[in-house]
Amino acid sequence: MAFFESSCVTWGIQLAPRSLTKMKQEQMLRSTRFLREQICHHPRYPRYPVQRVDIIAVHGLGGNWLKTWEANDGAIWLRDRLPQLLAERNIQARILSFGYNANFIFLKAVNDIEIVAGELLSRIDNVRTTDEQKKTPIIFVAHSLGGLVVKAALNKAWTENFHYQNIVDKAAGCVFLSVPHQGADLAKNAATIVTALSGHGNNKLVKAIMRSSEEWRKVGQEFVFRTANISIATVFETQKTNGMMVVDQESARLDLYGERTEGLPRSDHGNICKFGDSPDESDRFRGLGYLVTEMVESALERAT
Repeated sequence: MAFFESSCVTWGIQLAPRSLTKMKQEQMLRSTRFLREQICHHPRYPRYPVQRVDIIAVHGLGGNWLKTWEANDGAIWLRDRLPQLLAERNIQARILSFGYNANFIFLKAVNDIEIVAGELLSRIDNVRTTDEQKKTPIIFVAHSLGGLVVKAALNKAWTENFHYQNIVDKAAGCVFLSVPHQGADLAKNAATIVTALSGHGNNKLVKAIMRSSEEWRKVGQEFVFRTANISIATVFETQKTNGMMVVDQESARLDLYGERTEGLPRSDHGNICKFGDSPDESDRFRGLGYLVTEMVESALERAT
């Protein structure tokens, strides 16, 4: 897990996964580096007490905890845009990015992915230790197949609520960016993602995902049954990647009551989670920024 830097004090420790062999730790969580925390106080908005939220980002296939969210000009909206947008509303965001070796994970069985989901839960639990932190709502932001990891993690939290009761109680929302949800088409969508991101088919990876499609369908069904108290936003791409629409509007929707669905202009599967510093990029980000902000404000209202 890594905290994106915003403005002030930084501290870091190396995190090592538990309950895995050393080799498997390295393979499954190779992307993870350091835990860094930044407390962002916006000088123009010094009103107190501030409201707090934890936002947890989970990347998908072919990504990592940093590069998935980083535009070509080096801008990272989770670090450079979102904290400031929330600070204008007197909300202090602690933004965490979870890294794992997605290509290795999706080659393996669902059980291995659930191990990573458990590691995500453990890391969240480890950084929510004080009474103040335990009161803080949690919002998940997931890109592509990272949404499946988030679903598996929340399913595990609900099943093992004696370990993760605080996460169950405070999980307030999920923002899914080009995440394939529809069970029957999940394997096909995942195969399309592999082809679109690599420019060619990775037969080994595609076959592994196909083998696990039924189990992933069950993960998705279990998640849907447990979302009554969680706000859901599904965001879909509006442009093709390497000549193909990877996750279209129909596949990106969960079709839940109260679900908010939006298409991001000029966004394909790869850049739907990246926003540069230019005015055009600011315009492209605006819809997602306010969607996340509204979800955070709603979560804070429910928490009071």
